[in-house]
Amino acid sequence: GSVGEWVYRQLAGIDQTRDSVAYKDIFVEPIFTPRLDYVEAEFESPRGRIKSAWYREGSTYRLEVEVPPGSQATVRLGGKDHIVESGSHQFLGIEK
Repeated sequence: GSVGEWVYRQLAGIDQTRDSVAYKDIFVEPIFTPRLDYVEAEFESPRGRIKSAWYREGSTYRLEVEVPPGSQATVRLGGKDHIVESGSHQFLGIEK
């Protein structure tokens, strides 16, 4: 239980905003570490599956995020927020 939660909340960065109800407003801020080549995590929220997966590609990272229908996500990378609607999204060339 607690190891799984640590992976999806910390390494994959899946959470909801403070005022969100039932993961309507998702917040994703993964922790990239050179100790791992990739992290993949899914969370089954009341609105559907949330997925965050990152992959180390040389000196940069690629992040894939899936947002369930009826939700939106704020994806924080390098201190910059990206707002995405439901669906699948990729962020390429992320520097740690």
